[in-house]
Amino acid sequence: RIARHHLRMPPARAHTHRASARQQERLTTTTTILRRPRPRPPAPAPATMASGALYNPPRDVTPEDRNSLMPLLRQLTSAPDVSEEAFAARVAMLNRDGDGDAMPRQFCVVVPRTSDNCIVATASVTFEYKLLRSCAVCAHVEDVVVDASARGAGLGKMVVDACVQRARAVEGCYKVILDCAEKNVAFYEKLGFQRKEVQMAMYL
Repeated sequence: RIARHHLRMPPARAHTHRASARQQERLTTTTTILRRPRPRPPAPAPATMASGALYNPPRDVTPEDRNSLMPLLRQLTSAPDVSEEAFAARVAMLNRDGDGDAMPRQFCVVVPRTSDNCIVATASVTFEYKLLRSCAVCAHVEDVVVDASARGAGLGKMVVDACVQRARAVEGCYKVILDCAEKNVAFYEKLGFQRKEVQMAMYL
Protein backbone atom coordinates (compact mmCIF):
# COMPACT_ATOMS: atom_id res chain seq x y z
CA ARG A 1 0.00 0.00 0.00
CA ILE A 2 2.84 2.41 0.81
CA ALA A 3 4.63 1.69 -2.46
CA ARG A 4 1.42 2.27 -4.45
CA HIS A 5 1.00 5.62 -2.70
CA HIS A 6 4.44 6.78 -3.79
CA LEU A 7 3.82 5.68 -7.37
CA ARG A 8 0.80 7.95 -7.53
CA MET A 9 2.72 10.98 -6.22
CA PRO A 10 4.01 13.24 -9.05
CA PRO A 11 7.82 13.42 -8.66
CA ALA A 12 7.93 17.19 -9.19
CA ARG A 13 5.66 17.73 -6.16
CA ALA A 14 7.38 15.38 -3.75
CA HIS A 15 8.66 18.31 -1.65
CA THR A 16 5.95 20.93 -2.26
CA HIS A 17 3.50 22.25 0.28
CA ARG A 18 0.20 20.37 0.42
CA ALA A 19 -2.73 22.58 -0.62
CA SER A 20 -6.49 22.22 -0.71
CA ALA A 21 -8.34 21.56 -3.97
CA ARG A 22 -9.52 25.16 -4.04
CA GLN A 23 -5.97 26.43 -3.57
CA GLN A 24 -4.72 24.13 -6.32
CA GLU A 25 -7.30 25.56 -8.72
CA ARG A 26 -6.24 29.09 -7.85
CA LEU A 27 -2.55 28.22 -8.36
CA THR A 28 -3.27 27.24 -11.95
CA THR A 29 -5.39 30.21 -12.94
CA THR A 30 -3.79 33.34 -11.48
CA THR A 31 -0.54 35.14 -12.05
CA THR A 32 0.46 37.55 -9.29
CA ILE A 33 2.71 36.21 -6.52
CA LEU A 34 1.86 36.63 -2.83
CA ARG A 35 3.85 35.75 0.24
CA ARG A 36 1.81 35.16 3.37
CA PRO A 37 3.70 35.71 6.63
CA ARG A 38 3.89 32.61 8.79
CA PRO A 39 6.11 31.58 11.72
CA ARG A 40 9.26 29.79 10.65
CA PRO A 41 12.90 29.45 11.74
CA PRO A 42 15.17 32.39 10.87
CA ALA A 43 16.69 32.24 7.39
CA PRO A 44 20.42 31.48 7.15
CA ALA A 45 22.72 34.48 6.97
CA PRO A 46 22.85 35.67 3.35
CA ALA A 47 26.62 35.16 3.12
CA THR A 48 26.14 31.39 3.47
CA MET A 49 23.89 31.18 0.42
CA ALA A 50 26.47 32.18 -2.18
CA SER A 51 29.13 29.94 -3.66
CA GLY A 52 32.18 30.07 -1.40
CA ALA A 53 33.53 33.59 -1.00
CA LEU A 54 32.94 34.69 -4.59
CA TYR A 55 30.24 37.16 -3.56
CA ASN A 56 29.67 39.49 -0.63
CA PRO A 57 26.37 39.60 1.30
CA PRO A 58 23.65 41.97 0.08
CA ARG A 59 24.04 45.61 1.02
CA ASP A 60 22.40 48.93 0.18
CA VAL A 61 23.29 50.49 -3.15
CA THR A 62 25.93 53.26 -3.16
CA PRO A 63 26.82 55.94 -5.73
CA GLU A 64 29.96 53.97 -6.58
CA ASP A 65 27.81 51.09 -7.90
CA ARG A 66 26.58 53.03 -10.95
CA ASN A 67 29.04 51.68 -13.54
CA SER A 68 28.18 48.03 -12.88
CA LEU A 69 24.58 48.30 -11.66
CA MET A 70 23.18 50.06 -14.73
CA PRO A 71 24.50 47.40 -17.20
CA LEU A 72 23.12 44.72 -14.89
CA LEU A 73 19.66 46.31 -14.93
CA ARG A 74 19.78 46.31 -18.72
CA GLN A 75 19.79 42.50 -18.57
CA LEU A 76 16.29 42.82 -17.08
CA THR A 77 14.63 45.64 -19.02
CA SER A 78 15.19 49.05 -20.56
CA ALA A 79 17.66 50.94 -18.35
CA PRO A 80 19.21 53.90 -20.19
CA ASP A 81 22.35 55.25 -18.57
CA VAL A 82 21.94 58.13 -16.12
CA SER A 83 24.45 60.76 -15.09
CA GLU A 84 26.58 60.34 -12.00
CA GLU A 85 24.70 63.23 -10.39
CA ALA A 86 21.26 61.76 -11.08
CA PHE A 87 22.35 58.32 -9.87
CA ALA A 88 23.86 59.75 -6.68
CA ALA A 89 20.72 61.78 -5.98
CA ARG A 90 18.50 58.72 -6.33
CA VAL A 91 20.80 56.63 -4.14
CA ALA A 92 20.75 59.37 -1.48
CA MET A 93 16.95 59.26 -1.52
CA LEU A 94 16.95 55.47 -1.11
CA ASN A 95 19.58 55.47 1.61
CA ARG A 96 17.59 57.91 3.75
CA ASP A 97 15.36 54.93 4.41
CA GLY A 98 18.37 52.89 5.46
CA ASP A 99 19.18 55.17 8.38
CA GLY A 100 16.76 53.61 10.81
CA ASP A 101 13.60 55.14 9.35
CA ALA A 102 10.65 53.44 11.03
CA MET A 103 8.52 53.99 7.90
CA PRO A 104 10.85 53.36 4.93
CA ARG A 105 9.65 53.85 1.35
CA GLN A 106 12.09 51.79 -0.67
CA PHE A 107 15.36 49.86 -0.51
CA CYS A 108 17.64 48.72 -3.33
CA VAL A 109 19.94 45.86 -2.34
CA VAL A 110 22.95 44.75 -4.35
CA VAL A 111 25.42 41.84 -4.24
CA PRO A 112 29.03 42.69 -5.15
CA ARG A 113 31.56 40.21 -6.48
CA THR A 114 34.46 40.00 -4.03
CA SER A 115 37.22 40.11 -6.64
CA ASP A 116 36.33 43.48 -8.19
CA ASN A 117 33.26 44.78 -6.29
CA CYS A 118 31.22 44.52 -9.50
CA ILE A 119 27.45 44.29 -8.83
CA VAL A 120 26.18 40.89 -9.99
CA ALA A 121 22.70 40.77 -8.41
CA THR A 122 20.11 43.27 -7.26
CA ALA A 123 16.49 43.66 -6.14
CA SER A 124 14.31 46.45 -4.79
CA VAL A 125 11.53 46.47 -2.22
CA THR A 126 8.96 49.27 -2.03
CA PHE A 127 6.48 49.79 0.80
CA GLU A 128 2.83 50.74 0.35
CA TYR A 129 1.18 52.32 3.38
CA LYS A 130 -2.52 51.45 3.50
CA LEU A 131 -5.62 52.63 5.35
CA LEU A 132 -7.13 49.17 5.40
CA ARG A 133 -6.19 46.41 7.86
CA SER A 134 -5.66 49.00 10.61
CA CYS A 135 -3.16 51.01 8.53
CA ALA A 136 -1.15 47.97 7.45
CA VAL A 137 1.84 47.90 5.10
CA CYS A 138 2.35 45.92 1.89
CA ALA A 139 5.83 45.33 0.42
CA HIS A 140 6.45 45.06 -3.34
CA VAL A 141 9.59 43.30 -4.60
CA GLU A 142 10.75 44.42 -8.03
CA ASP A 143 13.76 44.63 -10.37
CA VAL A 144 15.20 41.23 -9.43
CA VAL A 145 18.10 40.39 -11.72
CA VAL A 146 21.28 38.29 -11.56
CA ASP A 147 24.15 38.72 -13.99
CA ALA A 148 24.30 35.98 -16.62
CA SER A 149 27.79 35.03 -15.46
CA ALA A 150 26.65 34.49 -11.85
CA ARG A 151 23.40 32.59 -12.25
CA GLY A 152 23.00 29.28 -10.47
CA ALA A 153 24.93 30.43 -7.39
CA GLY A 154 21.90 31.26 -5.24
CA LEU A 155 22.15 35.02 -5.70
CA GLY A 156 18.52 35.42 -6.78
CA LYS A 157 17.38 33.79 -3.56
CA MET A 158 19.86 35.93 -1.66
CA VAL A 159 18.52 39.29 -2.86
CA VAL A 160 14.86 38.26 -2.58
CA ASP A 161 15.42 37.00 0.97
CA ALA A 162 17.14 40.29 1.80
CA CYS A 163 14.05 42.18 0.61
CA VAL A 164 11.74 39.93 2.62
CA GLN A 165 13.88 40.46 5.72
CA ARG A 166 13.54 44.22 5.24
CA ALA A 167 9.78 43.79 4.98
CA ARG A 168 9.62 41.73 8.16
CA ALA A 169 11.39 44.55 9.99
CA VAL A 170 8.68 47.09 9.08
CA GLU A 171 5.93 47.21 11.71
CA GLY A 172 2.54 46.31 10.28
CA CYS A 173 3.86 44.80 7.04
CA TYR A 174 1.58 41.82 6.43
CA LYS A 175 2.54 40.62 2.96
CA VAL A 176 5.18 40.72 0.25
CA ILE A 177 4.05 40.64 -3.37
CA LEU A 178 5.78 40.62 -6.74
CA ASP A 179 5.05 40.13 -10.42
CA CYS A 180 7.08 37.79 -12.58
CA ALA A 181 7.18 36.07 -15.95
CA GLU A 182 5.51 32.67 -16.17
CA LYS A 183 8.92 31.02 -16.61
CA ASN A 184 10.01 32.32 -13.18
CA VAL A 185 6.98 31.12 -11.20
CA ALA A 186 8.65 27.89 -10.07
CA PHE A 187 11.65 29.81 -8.72
CA TYR A 188 9.50 32.05 -6.54
CA GLU A 189 7.36 29.14 -5.38
CA LYS A 190 10.53 27.54 -4.01
CA LEU A 191 11.07 30.70 -1.96
CA GLY A 192 7.60 30.42 -0.38
CA PHE A 193 5.55 32.59 -2.73
CA GLN A 194 2.33 31.42 -4.34
CA ARG A 195 0.13 32.52 -7.23
CA LYS A 196 -2.47 35.09 -6.30
CA GLU A 197 -4.77 37.14 -8.53
CA VAL A 198 -3.80 38.69 -11.89
CA GLN A 199 -1.34 41.44 -12.77
CA MET A 200 -2.65 44.48 -14.64
CA ALA A 201 -0.56 47.32 -16.09
CA MET A 202 -1.06 50.65 -17.84
CA TYR A 203 2.08 52.16 -19.36
CA LEU A 204 2.11 55.96 -19.48
